[in-house]
Amino acid sequence: MAITDGSLYGKDLLECIEAVLAGGMDTLQLREKLLTTADLFRLARQVLPICRRYGALLLINGRADVSLAVGADGVHLGGDALSPSEVRGLSGRDFLIGFSAHTCEDLLHNSEADYATISPIYPTLCKPGAKGLGSSELARVCKHSPLPLLALGGISAERLPKMAAAGVVGAAFMRALFQADDPQAAAGKIKDAWLKAVNPGNIAVDRGSSL
Repeated sequence: MAITDGSLYGKDLLECIEAVLAGGMDTLQLREKLLTTADLFRLARQVLPICRRYGALLLINGRADVSLAVGADGVHLGGDALSPSEVRGLSGRDFLIGFSAHTCEDLLHNSEADYATISPIYPTLCKPGAKGLGSSELARVCKHSPLPLLALGGISAERLPKMAAAGVVGAAFMRALFQADDPQAAAGKIKDAWLKAVNPGNIAVDRGSSL
């Protein structure tokens, strides 16, 4: 999963989105918290055909209303958004719902979601001062989670084998993609590393996989 934040990376956002999808990311989370509702809606309408062109899913961060209005595939909810159960009542079963989790308790209380990101796995500039879970704790969380998990926070291509071995079904990236000199090449490297990490016999294969 590629997660955008146009306020941080200072590049042409649509060009970067196209590049990371061309490089192999199969899900895009549009996370543009500084935009007005109208501007987010207009941006999402531009992004949706790009995602469709590459067969990628489009999720809108925090705004189920915008996601439903634009015809996106789903929403990713943060701590200040509606709960997964509240959104499920509005959207139906075909609408993908993810949320940001940081503890096992978060996962147990949001069973109406389809997946969760778990973060931060490693220290990251996106969450200054936050201590990373590490791969061992991640494996424990995956074992007890009722939902498929995507690892987030300080993940690199080199760390993907540990993530897959811990039991996540995918990983999510921000800086590693959108701060790269060549976002398409960065996405391709990540995708190749993931496909090698989930070779036959790896636990992640049986739980599905997403990047």
